[in-house]
Amino acid sequence: MNTTSIDFQPFVDWDNSPFILFDPTGKILYLNNSAEILFGYVSKKELYDLALTYAPQNFGYKTTTVTLT
Repeated sequence: MNTTSIDFQPFVDWDNSPFILFDPTGKILYLNNSAEILFGYVSKKELYDLALTYAPQNFGYKTTTVTLT
């Protein structure tokens, strides 16, 4: 099997959707430009709590839309 490594970081950086990668303690490991803008409106703790609440409970991914006020 031929595998090719692709650097997806530019795609994540240029995406309009916020992308935030937390470690298990809530420390931010990576975020894109859209996430930086989002942090102007909500706190890091609030986003971490939302991530834990809406994270998939099984392997895979889950997409959820939440209105932040």
